[in-house]
Amino acid sequence: MTTRPSWQDYYLGIADSVAVRADCTRRRVGAIVVKDNSIISTGYNGAPPGEPGCLSDGACPRGRHYKKTRYYEYSDTMTRGDYCGGCDQPWPCEFTVAPGSSYDTGPGACIALHAEQNALIRAGDRSQGATLFCTEEPCEACMRLIRGAGIEAVVWYGGRWTRELKKKPSLILKAWRWTQALVRSERP
Repeated sequence: MTTRPSWQDYYLGIADSVAVRADCTRRRVGAIVVKDNSIISTGYNGAPPGEPGCLSDGACPRGRHYKKTRYYEYSDTMTRGDYCGGCDQPWPCEFTVAPGSSYDTGPGACIALHAEQNALIRAGDRSQGATLFCTEEPCEACMRLIRGAGIEAVVWYGGRWTRELKKKPSLILKAWRWTQALVRSERP
């Protein structure tokens, strides 16, 4: 007898399917916004609509210039030379993005929107009180957007954030505390 997946596993599986559409050369992430067991919106990482994508159009500033190795014969010996696969200059070329550099500013700024951002943009004000399921733990910038959008919980493989009302006896505050818990769902 086969068993049905939990709602959590079901929605994480759908987020995996959404991630297949990602237009990033380095990472494929999917996200869905769910409210009352209905999918409100989906999102994957990629360039904004109408702009050249990383995977489809080669627009990634981090992926355009990469190290390649060429072997050639010189004076009866094989010699190895590293060069840039994007512009054919000696490696590292002047356009190479330094490892660990910012994804948000500078020459290597990522042109893509994150999956969570795309899902929240498409959900609009319907995200208030919803749950966001995503294939990876959201970054800090996405968590700010998630909180601002009124999402009540975020679930990803191996973790979960939930919003709880802070209780103060003398004041009624509309403040929220995010608590993290590990969840049992694992990527299939």
